[in-house]
Amino acid sequence: MELATDDVVEECRTTESSPTEATMSNPNLKSDNQSFAFLRYEGQNHRHNSLEEAKKAWEALTPAQQVHASIVANGTMYNQAEIAEM
Repeated sequence: MELATDDVVEECRTTESSPTEATMSNPNLKSDNQSFAFLRYEGQNHRHNSLEEAKKAWEALTPAQQVHASIVANGTMYNQAEIAEM
C-alpha cells in the first residue's frame, strides 16, 4: 500500500510529539504524570518516583560513578555538583 504525500504529512503531525516530549521542552509545565525522576549513569536511565529517591540512589553510587551520573527531573538536568548541594 502506497501512501499519498498528504497522508504521510498528516501521519507525521499526529505522531510527532508525545506528552513527555512536550513536558521536557517546557519545564514550566506542571503535570502529575511527570513527578518521577531519572538517575542517568553508565548509559542507562534508572527511573525513580521522585527527585529525592533519585538523589538517594545517586548517593549509593561509588564516587567514580557519581562523577559521571546526572539526574533528570521536571525537565531539568542536574550534574554532580548540583546533586551534592541538594
